[in-house]
Amino acid sequence: MGYKIVKLLPLLLVLCAAPAFRAQANLGNPPPRGATASIDGSIILPTIQVMERYEVLLLSKGGEQTIAYSYTDLSGRYHFTNIFPGTYDIVVRIDGFDESRVTVSLSANRGTIANIMLTPKEVARAETEYWDSTVVNIAELNRKFPSKAVDDFQKASDIRKKGDNAKAAELLEGVIKVAPDFYAAHNLLGIVYQSMNRFRDAEKQYNVLRDVNSKDLVPLVNLATLYLQEAEANVKEGPFVMGVMFDDALHVLQDAVRVDPQNATVLYLLGVTFYRCKSLKIAEASFIQALNLDMNFGAARIALGNLYIQEQKWKEALDQFDKYLAENPKAADKTQVEAIRVKVIQQL
Repeated sequence: MGYKIVKLLPLLLVLCAAPAFRAQANLGNPPPRGATASIDGSIILPTIQVMERYEVLLLSKGGEQTIAYSYTDLSGRYHFTNIFPGTYDIVVRIDGFDESRVTVSLSANRGTIANIMLTPKEVARAETEYWDSTVVNIAELNRKFPSKAVDDFQKASDIRKKGDNAKAAELLEGVIKVAPDFYAAHNLLGIVYQSMNRFRDAEKQYNVLRDVNSKDLVPLVNLATLYLQEAEANVKEGPFVMGVMFDDALHVLQDAVRVDPQNATVLYLLGVTFYRCKSLKIAEASFIQALNLDMNFGAARIALGNLYIQEQKWKEALDQFDKYLAENPKAADKTQVEAIRVKVIQQL
């Protein structure tokens, strides 16, 4: 596969209605009426894989006392309600990713939004592939940039893993002031801004990279995922606003196809974009082309199965889910896909 993407795109659809959020448990006494607070947010995985239902913990600030816990839905959203005002840590622990801890301050009768972007555990360069230019050779950076800029870049990377995006952004902003051609710092700053829903700021950083090298797929893929994430975040604004964002995603993906017409990830993202625009025939062709280039591209196969469900092509959907299970016998989402498969069979 060409390379991984910044944000997981929610793919797994179900045939029956499901609640948006799993049940939340408050482990302490509920707060008195009129003094409650709430938290809404999403977990963002920087890999192509099907989203599961993940546990989200609300802990005492800087500690391990569990105040409450909740579970995400299949698009990564989670929700806490009826929480005492105060300062807490939101913690997510998922196998294969570093622990993510984000501090939030809650006020009475106010809602807080806290999106959490997870970081894969350190792996070899060959496994991360080349999309993530935050994976860098520090010795090489020291030859190119001031030592303080490199040190602050490393600090920002570590701080981001701990969930303090604001501090990471502050450090990275200082880095690019003294080293404006620090490519990896621009990319990481864009990722940090994107996780904070600062879409225009993230867009600016990715476009800096695009201006440096118009043939680099990294900023094009990052921009496409940013526009798709922004469209999802603005769903309440209506189809016109979302349509503008989908159009932006299509434009950069068309540029990406011109750079590398055989990149499975780019074609998959094209499929997702057309799927969101209800252009199912074009989306189908894009997913199939991505699978022709990489037959083990699980996310594309699941997406194609979901598309066939939308078209009520039950045999075709069943075929895709069967192939996915055969190709991924130990997949983390195996149980969920099997459940969807049963519902598809019931429609035959």
